[in-house]
Amino acid sequence: MDHIDLSQNVLHILLLEDEKRDVDLIRHQLIKDGFHFRLVHVATLDKVEPILRTQSIDVCLADYHLGSINGVEVLKWFRKNHANLPLIFVSGVIGEDYAVDLVKDGATDYVLKDRLFRLGPVIRRALLDRDQSQQLLAAQHLLNRQAKQQSHLSQWSVWALDGMAIEMLAQVMAQNMAQDWGEAATSILLFQSGRPCLAAHYNWPKLPERSELAPLDGWFRLGLAADQPIAVPDFNQSSFPPGYWEISNGFQAGVYAPIRYQNEVLGLIGLHTFTPFEFAESEPFYLKSAAHILAVAIHKARLQAHIEEQAATYLQLCEAAPIGICHLDKELALRYMNPAGQRLFALDDAQSMIGRVLEQWWSPSVRSRIEDIPLGQPNSFVAEVQLDSGQIRRLWVSVSWQWGEPNAQRVLCLVDLTRQYQAEAQLKASLERFHLVVQASTDGFWDFVLPDGPTYASPRFLELLGLDHLPQINGLAWFEELLHPDDVAAFRLVTQSMNSQQVYQLECRLRDELARFHWFKLRFMPLFNEQNGLVRVVGSLHDIENRKLLEAQVIQSQKMEAIGRLAGGIAHDFNNLLTVILGYSQLLDQTLDDSDPRHERVVSIQQAGERAASLTQKLLAYSRRQILKPQSLKVNAILTDLVQMLRRLIPENLSLGIELDPTDPHILFDRNQLEQMLINLVVNARDALEQGGEISLLVRCMTDVPGPVTDPISHFRGPAVAISVSDNGHGMNPQTLKNCCEPFFTTKPEGKGTGLGLAMVHGTMVQSGGCQQIDSVEGEVTTVTLFFPLVESDSA
Repeated sequence: MDHIDLSQNVLHILLLEDEKRDVDLIRHQLIKDGFHFRLVHVATLDKVEPILRTQSIDVCLADYHLGSINGVEVLKWFRKNHANLPLIFVSGVIGEDYAVDLVKDGATDYVLKDRLFRLGPVIRRALLDRDQSQQLLAAQHLLNRQAKQQSHLSQWSVWALDGMAIEMLAQVMAQNMAQDWGEAATSILLFQSGRPCLAAHYNWPKLPERSELAPLDGWFRLGLAADQPIAVPDFNQSSFPPGYWEISNGFQAGVYAPIRYQNEVLGLIGLHTFTPFEFAESEPFYLKSAAHILAVAIHKARLQAHIEEQAATYLQLCEAAPIGICHLDKELALRYMNPAGQRLFALDDAQSMIGRVLEQWWSPSVRSRIEDIPLGQPNSFVAEVQLDSGQIRRLWVSVSWQWGEPNAQRVLCLVDLTRQYQAEAQLKASLERFHLVVQASTDGFWDFVLPDGPTYASPRFLELLGLDHLPQINGLAWFEELLHPDDVAAFRLVTQSMNSQQVYQLECRLRDELARFHWFKLRFMPLFNEQNGLVRVVGSLHDIENRKLLEAQVIQSQKMEAIGRLAGGIAHDFNNLLTVILGYSQLLDQTLDDSDPRHERVVSIQQAGERAASLTQKLLAYSRRQILKPQSLKVNAILTDLVQMLRRLIPENLSLGIELDPTDPHILFDRNQLEQMLINLVVNARDALEQGGEISLLVRCMTDVPGPVTDPISHFRGPAVAISVSDNGHGMNPQTLKNCCEPFFTTKPEGKGTGLGLAMVHGTMVQSGGCQQIDSVEGEVTTVTLFFPLVESDSA
């Protein structure tokens, strides 16, 4: 600027003059020079200070001579108290040398009273020099402040990277920023638990009672919501009103910079002045840089706290972990072992192992396996460790690499598998034992998980029911589908009464795949959940078909035994009566001639008595009360002699075959009874072959008597001779086969059989220590086998 325009502005002039006439001359000249001014006149120097303290003065005009003081003293006072205010001397008598000295000592200029036309240009030049000096000074101050700011930014960055505490760093930053501006106040707000708190401040006249800034309004609130720094040079000239804290502290201007890290608002930096202030363009960016440094420091502190927390948590987890954890350096030397690891290796103190390489406290083979693992790739294996006590433990070893340093450090996780291996071995042995028991058992086992869970059935279970596989089942109700109708009610009664975990059992008949019913003993145990709901049933299936058959045979034998005792008693008494009848009939017959008409009647009496005697002999044989004369018999010879007579008993349309045992076995038996039994059996076979057929006699030696036999009571064990009589007639149905040995039971027409033939055979065999077996299928072959104990040839 080469000139200054004062026509539009009011120029505030202080005139220090003790002559009234000179005051008027100067006023007149100022008007003449076109100044729009306000003139403040004082006559003495002591009146100057109050005016300058209360009013804004642009330039001061002073007379050189003021009573007892001169211009030199006036100049000294102004230089001391108001050095920046332009001072122009207006004097009537002053030498050129004095004037030059005044200018050299700090006066702005001088004008002689007789040359007042120079006053206007001098004032304009003085004001122009003042403005230029102020601008230069402001620029210099700005440069100095910016230099300090850059220095502070650098220092703050170093402190932030060094990890200075956030509270301390914020306080230092607040103090440095306030000092950079001189008369200024600073504040740093940080969010704590979601609330803005005054973390640091400097030069605040009024502080909140607590660190929490409430209410938070005005430019503080607006600055937090802004993306960029906000500079407000004059709150009074702004359309947005200041808030509580700006007004209560007397702030007139301010700069606000939000503290952000990425998208998170962490706080706010505020710089406030007590007078309106024109902030340079760089000022908001300075605060923005400071806010960025503080944001990075906060983030770094958070990361460090997180890392320390994780490290502490990791250490706590390692210390409390039930598995062993070992930390190895790049040389595979131990750096850390947790308590669980110490227990695995039976160490009293792992500190003594720190620094020792792996093979010194484990084994070289483990080191080799770890070294063979590719860098950075996790791996695992099972290794053994032998303790000082000699015990061997099997450990599962998991190898991982620590935090992106694959070739530097390794972490081993160790799990003791010793008990697991022992349990697996025990489980394997138990399973093997279970399978052996299942295979060796004659019972079938099953396991049903309800309602639709997995099921298990042993092979024997499937075999007993004639199944290839277990079909889809619906719990115990599946058994109802197989039950004999007569057994369903009993089964339901048992299953519906199940209320505790105990063994229930039931004897019932189940149908196989061929629709045949067999007797089984069903044993099962229910399992209940906590709500007493049935969730599982396990059980076994035992075949009792033979037992039921034997029970029936025992009952039948006992019945026949009772009938035999009754028949024997009657036959014995009846035989005594027949002896008397036959004796007297013979005596009577001897007294009669053959021509006597009574002779035929006596003969009829004798024949009826003999037939009755024969019947009593059969009853006695059945009741095992007949008198037997056992002797050693050659079975082959007996049958050879008997076969000729047997052929005469059968018609020509029947054939009789005989097969003898080559060993020529001997038995101890009554010959007459043996022959009588064989004749009865052949006659029965003949009667079954009305349309012709074949009768076979078979003699064979056996090492043991097979079961079951018709009469289990007389069943004997050991070497035996079996004589079988077979025919290929019409056979017997199950009911006939069941009753065929009962006395007086016969399927022959009336008058053709007494029903005592097989009963007599049964009684004689039992009395002689043998047993019999009858096998017959309706419409097929019928075989009656007599089993005799085998004796040596010289037995008497």
